Amino acid sequence: MNELLLIITLLASFGGTLLFLKIFGKGGLFSNTPRMLLSSLIAYIVSEYIDVTLYHAWRNLTEKKTGSHDKMLWFRNNFSTLISQFENIVLFNFGVFLGIYNFKELLAITGSCYVIYIATSLLDTPFIYCAKKIAKIEK
Repeated sequence: MNELLLIITLLASFGGTLLFLKIFGKGGLFSNTPRMLLSSLIAYIVSEYIDVTLYHAWRNLTEKKTGSHDKMLWFRNNFSTLISQFENIVLFNFGVFLGIYNFKELLAITGSCYVIYIATSLLDTPFIYCAKKIAKIEK
């Protein structure tokens, strides 16, 4: 962070005003940063709340159906994560890029991002089962 402040000071001090404005001014490289930070924070808070709430709802449901909270971990993990990540990516992308891209492009960006989330969410399931087995062995 100190390095960034030093760069900003040097640019402003040594006649780099035009370059400074290109980087930080309206339409500059970092001009959308506050919007990104706010959108990211809101998306994170809302999606984490949804993820935890759904996970516990699925856990109660699967415990009633199977008689054990240890069963159907894959279901709880994947469905709570997939739903909350969808909400996360929609809130973030629309918060950051609404008005910058047209609606069709924004949907394409959001859809592409969600496909990546689906793949990574499904790939983490075997690791959760491995971690669960390791935890049982260590007890």
